[in-house]
Amino acid sequence: MKVVIIDDEPLISDKLKKIMEAGLRGMHTVCAFTDAQMALDYIEQEKPGVILTDICMPGITGIDLAKQINQMDYGAKIVFLTGYAEFEYARYGIEYKVFDYLLKPVDEQEAIKCLNRAISAFHAEQKHTEMYQIFQDYFVKNQELIRQQFVEKLFFQPVIFSEKQMELQKQKLRIAINGYRVVAVTYDRNRMPLEEESYYSYIIHEFFLKKRYWHWNMVVSFI
Repeated sequence: MKVVIIDDEPLISDKLKKIMEAGLRGMHTVCAFTDAQMALDYIEQEKPGVILTDICMPGITGIDLAKQINQMDYGAKIVFLTGYAEFEYARYGIEYKVFDYLLKPVDEQEAIKCLNRAISAFHAEQKHTEMYQIFQDYFVKNQELIRQQFVEKLFFQPVIFSEKQMELQKQKLRIAINGYRVVAVTYDRNRMPLEEESYYSYIIHEFFLKKRYWHWNMVVSFI
């Protein structure tokens, strides 16, 4: 992962770069900039996970950077570098989802701890986003199977859905429920193998699809 440091004072940006490189022990790439526009161009192209930026800079300020990075919407963690006199101003960064603040002069240990927190948060969100996308892809590819499993759950498990829960299921499964039926089913589980149970659930599922009876109350008993 890439880490970007932006401060218009070369001595500060170089010092922070050395601190971060020492703390990260070569596990991540650290880049330092004194020109905010050059840094922004780099960020747009490389999408670094963590960005430490001074607030008061000529031209593009840290607030301006945070606003533009937030609009990129890829989950970068922004840390403001600020002095005591600027701290109230820095609070405006909340609007642009600024992750944390570091007060100048920067304490080395606190800076490394802050950086590690930001890296962990970025990775956690990326993993969550990836898992969500995997789920969405699976759902799109297997929507009909999921619908069938929903029907099987209603038939073969003692599940009762409230009106609100059923409405949520309708939306998730994209089911147009127009009819209303009461279904009573009795199964002998001791004599019915799993394959036969699945077969009957499939037949019933197809029946409801054909008749468009996607809204029903159901009573199921097992003997």
